[in-house]
Amino acid sequence: MFLAKGGIVKVFMTGVTGFLGGELLVLLSKDERVEKIYCLVRAANDEEANKRLEKVFGFHNDFFDREKVVPVVGDLSGDCLIDQLKAIRDVDTVIQSAADTSFAPKHKENIQRVNVVGATNVAKWAASLPDLKTFAYIGTSWICGCDEPGRVVGEDESPNMEYNQLVDYTRSKTVGELNIRCIIPADKLLVMRPSVIMGDSRSWTPRSFVISWAIAAFDLLRLVAMSSKAACDIIPIDYAVKAIAELLFNENRRFNTYHISSGKESSTNMDLLLNAISSNDNKPPFRFVDYDCMKSMRMFAKGQLVDMSELKDYSEYLVYWGRTFNGDGSLEKLLWGVNFYYKFVNLDMSFDNTRLLADTTVGFSEPVHVYMARNKEQLRKINVTGDIDP
Repeated sequence: MFLAKGGIVKVFMTGVTGFLGGELLVLLSKDERVEKIYCLVRAANDEEANKRLEKVFGFHNDFFDREKVVPVVGDLSGDCLIDQLKAIRDVDTVIQSAADTSFAPKHKENIQRVNVVGATNVAKWAASLPDLKTFAYIGTSWICGCDEPGRVVGEDESPNMEYNQLVDYTRSKTVGELNIRCIIPADKLLVMRPSVIMGDSRSWTPRSFVISWAIAAFDLLRLVAMSSKAACDIIPIDYAVKAIAELLFNENRRFNTYHISSGKESSTNMDLLLNAISSNDNKPPFRFVDYDCMKSMRMFAKGQLVDMSELKDYSEYLVYWGRTFNGDGSLEKLLWGVNFYYKFVNLDMSFDNTRLLADTTVGFSEPVHVYMARNKEQLRKINVTGDIDP
């Protein structure tokens, strides 16, 4: 089940300009066990594709080895993807890391095309490669659904189309993984499911503020409709890519499915996290309220709440919201955006990582409230009320 026993590998990757894919590409480009990395890049031509890769490596001033890292112009969500890849036959390792991770309903069509159609087409092409050793699929632990909250989720519980899902993203990742399992033989398949990836434990700007936006939004709102003690299984990007790389090259890998997660031991809760990153500049203290308050809060933001009795205990926050948002509609949009995250947090789930700990040397992830407290100034760079698009 290992990547390449005692050998050098040639890799094909998708998602290389994304948050996880970009970090993984840079890490693999420095690995002497990797001879070449073909990178699928959406671009008009090779020159444009190279410029996009330059930005990936330039973000943290990493060396862009143009002999080793080769762009392949193509569109994962396009109808001609398999034809665009036909000329590439010397690959033995395929890493499908591209995904549309949006929770917003308006992205439903693209989510389907990227996470299901695109991922399935990559798998079909990979299955035709004469020397394929490993097809690595980067999924998500959250395909476990929302039917059984308040527990530790095991790897073998998913994927299952009967599970109810909170958003189209997790539903699409379920379908994508099921399709890939039907195409790629089990002895060549490596499914890795990160939990929630947020920020970077290193003291520099992360490639993306995805998820971090929600934490910055909670810090701005201060009145949040979620459980303060619910488990939050969150890991930094550097831990995620290190774990992925170790699993790829691990000759002692015993399974083809792994959670890459903090697990119960290193998970945190919102009380710890929000107090660790709090800006505390003329804002009221954090207050956690029942999710049922969200309806009244959103009605208040629209100026349509007639009966204030449900929010009578939170007048300090309503005055603060009025002062902060000035009735410009941004509060309404913000509450709409964070609503998705409230639902996930309130599920109170963490993901079993005993396989990862046993089969790699990565150890436990640093708890998010620890590394984000160290890097909390990064959150101040986020334009919370800018383009709200979860």
